[in-house]
Amino acid sequence: MSYGKTIKKYRLERKMTQVELAKKAGLTDVWISHLENERRKPSLKTAIKLADALLITLDDLAGR
Repeated sequence: MSYGKTIKKYRLERKMTQVELAKKAGLTDVWISHLENERRKPSLKTAIKLADALLITLDDLAGR
């Protein structure tokens, strides 16, 4: 599964909107949209923020 689909999958499992995830991760909702639609790739720093906000590991985020 691609990283964008993985982010969206975990976000929806946690019943979060893009705005809610963005606030928890310290990002913007536009950035979350870009990541989910794979218009941008997350840096390691951003991936860590996303994993923490989604309560998952980096391995989970990477689809491992």
